[in-house]
Amino acid sequence: MCNALFGKEIAKISKVLACTRKPQEILIPSKEGGGIVLVDVPGIGEDKVRHKEYVELYESLTPELDLILWAIKSDDRKYMSSIDVYENLKSSISNCCPVIFVVTQADKIEPADEW
Repeated sequence: MCNALFGKEIAKISKVLACTRKPQEILIPSKEGGGIVLVDVPGIGEDKVRHKEYVELYESLTPELDLILWAIKSDDRKYMSSIDVYENLKSSISNCCPVIFVVTQADKIEPADEW
C-alpha cells in the first residue's frame, strides 16, 4: 500500500513471501524539514507461528501512532484473524488515534475488467 500511495518502491515487498518481519519506518520528508514517518508492519494472519509476536508488536506501537491505515485485501475471504486482532486492540486503538480501513487489490476482484 505504501508503494502504491507514493508511486515508487519505498517499502520492501514480495508477491509470494511475507517479507515484513519487523516494522519498516519510511520517512516522507517535507520541504520545511521533518516529515511523516510511515510504519509498515507485518501483515495479520500471514504467519501462524509469529501471530502472537505480531499482535504484541501492534499493541506496543499503537500508543505512539497518529493514524492507522488498516489494509484489507479485497480478494481474501480469510479475514477472521484481522477481526480478532482488531477486537483485541480496539480499546488501545480508541485511546490513541483514528483508524481508516483501506480495501486493497480491488483490481483482483471479478468483474474488474468491467469497471
